[in-house]
Amino acid sequence: MIKRDGFVLAESVVSLFITLLVATTLTICLGEEYKQISLWEQRINAHKLMLINLNSNQTVSEQTVKNQKYFFDKNENSLKVQSNKEVFKVEW
Repeated sequence: MIKRDGFVLAESVVSLFITLLVATTLTICLGEEYKQISLWEQRINAHKLMLINLNSNQTVSEQTVKNQKYFFDKNENSLKVQSNKEVFKVEW
């Protein structure tokens, strides 16, 4: 078998490329998962506010939960909570 000096360099470059590709993919996937978790957390907090204000006669239109502002609106047959650009609404 003939020993070639350039083979080790090529193998190192390929393994570096694969490592960077895996690291980039994990970074992108984790970023998307954090966005999804944040959306679910907003949804849970909005529904908590709906349940808290469901039977109360006095409602506060603006509430802050975990440094995020939620705007609550109660009509005859619907509850609506708005946070950032997301609107969570329940009708009956």
